[in-house]
Amino acid sequence: MNLYTQCHGESWIRNTNWLNFDNGDGSWCPIWTSDQQNDQNPSTWFGITSCASGRVTGLALNGNQLKCDLKTTGLLPPLPQYIQTLDLSNNIIRGFPSSLDENPALTSLILSSSFLSGKIPSSLGPVHTLLTYVDFSHNFLSGPALEGSEWVAQLTYLDLSFNNLTGFVPNGIEGMNMENSAILNGNSFWCPTPNNWSALSPMDQCINVTLISVTPWRSPMSGGGIATLSGSNLPITTDDLEISCNFGDRASSPATITTSTIATCKIPDGAPGIRPISLTHSSKPVSTNTAFFAYSVKCQNSSYVDPIHFDGCKPCPDGAQCFGSDLQPLSLPGYMPAPISTEKNPYLFLKCFEPTACVGNNMCSPKYTGPRCS
Repeated sequence: MNLYTQCHGESWIRNTNWLNFDNGDGSWCPIWTSDQQNDQNPSTWFGITSCASGRVTGLALNGNQLKCDLKTTGLLPPLPQYIQTLDLSNNIIRGFPSSLDENPALTSLILSSSFLSGKIPSSLGPVHTLLTYVDFSHNFLSGPALEGSEWVAQLTYLDLSFNNLTGFVPNGIEGMNMENSAILNGNSFWCPTPNNWSALSPMDQCINVTLISVTPWRSPMSGGGIATLSGSNLPITTDDLEISCNFGDRASSPATITTSTIATCKIPDGAPGIRPISLTHSSKPVSTNTAFFAYSVKCQNSSYVDPIHFDGCKPCPDGAQCFGSDLQPLSLPGYMPAPISTEKNPYLFLKCFEPTACVGNNMCSPKYTGPRCS
């Protein structure tokens, strides 16, 4: 289905000679001689702005009342192979042209205000070494914007403003040469941002994704439970945006984030000790800080887990009873925990002034309260 048919050419404001000249895909221009009539000149084929060697190289149908039917593929038909400039702005396009990677000659791509939605296709960029001008502004694009796109640095103009884009600021932005050559405002890009952010989005602040706490804050080395992270500005996960929890050097399955303050993820197994936990996307940190999580060793009876580093077992202190596993010591009858502990002695148990007042398990008998059940 060609562009004319798929975008209801019969209803365009102007469609001069599309049915006379088009061979079905809008890919070629006849080679005209000087004695042909004016009404057969390629300039009368509306929207074709340039041809070379009989091939269409420029197409501009901006504001021409295109209304494209993309129910089958969600994409426009492929562009003419040798296309260099394309402007379909201010129409109801809804989708990107298919097979963009088959158009390496592109230098300018303007699809602003054309009801685009979804992700920017990954086929854009790597083969387009001549591309210098991109305008996708005022659409409904979502998900990460041009991830892994170092080629952005070759552009002289990039406008992604007023979409629903999120994620990292596109790679290569800082390498663009012209001041104010990139316009990104009206989106939700994560901090930190490039040094030239104030020029890129003069009215916008970046989104500072922060973590506050994790519950539970420790787990056996075998993992397997569910960790709940609280924070602020957490990115909502969608089909277009996957976020993972990273436990130090171990990444769990993707996180589930349905509100901007809560994330849940499965706890992977891990070596004993304290690990930073963070949110990541494409192996890069999303959160600007980390929470801390501990993997505990499993101790035998008469010992307890080191409460500072969680990576070893300590003998049960005097006046206490220890049950192994990852449980902490409790007092024996006649003893109570000291009111102040130190890193050297995190669990110190003192004899009670009245032995019968202390019944064990860090509890006083009825009628007794206060330090050492006094």
